Amino acid sequence: ICSQKSTRLTDGEKWTHTMFREVPDESADSWSRIAALATLTGHMTLETLFEHLRFKNSDQAWKGAVQVFCSNLDKHNAFCVSGLDEIVRWDTLPDPLFSELIRMFRDKKHQPYIPVQLGKQFINHTALTSVSCNLGDFFEWLAFLAERDSLSTLELCEQLIKHLSSLEPLRHIWDTDDLFAAWTSILREADETNDENLMRRIVALQDRFLQMGIYKTDEWLQKAESL
Repeated sequence: ICSQKSTRLTDGEKWTHTMFREVPDESADSWSRIAALATLTGHMTLETLFEHLRFKNSDQAWKGAVQVFCSNLDKHNAFCVSGLDEIVRWDTLPDPLFSELIRMFRDKKHQPYIPVQLGKQFINHTALTSVSCNLGDFFEWLAFLAERDSLSTLELCEQLIKHLSSLEPLRHIWDTDDLFAAWTSILREADETNDENLMRRIVALQDRFLQMGIYKTDEWLQKAESL
């Protein structure tokens, strides 16, 4: 599909200038998917794509580009990560973009290609506009990461709690099974290494979980006693 679409773009830069002024808003996501595919095949620079997307100023157009970047993380990793990193740095992510971005964390095919830094940027720039928040997809990636890099996972959890604490009113986080699967991996690592500093950080974060009422914290702590 990518090659079929991109072969039509003999002059990607010129084509997109024309298309952006003619495409109706309801078709903006389709246009941006084609344009993003063109960047992957060298017909357009990432900078030019973002210039057009800012000009269009359409959530649907940004959504189409995000879909392409998320779908190609395994094939064009550095390029797609650069594109996604630019987008997650927005001060406030519109709901359509947040929904698309968080879905990439649950895709098992792409989980190995999501760098820790992108996860950190996602946390820092996620407004979580709803009081009741489902971060289950993100937690699924944390569980994957914890089995390979428990220290980075702990840092991400600390950063997430710090960010959530800064939001008012207090956000209610649910669908936490994978969060505590990640937490179990971190705790096992601390036990195996007998790292007192790591254990202190874990206990401090557990206390924050309890203070913030993170769903199923009490249940997990009971299970953790038997580990």
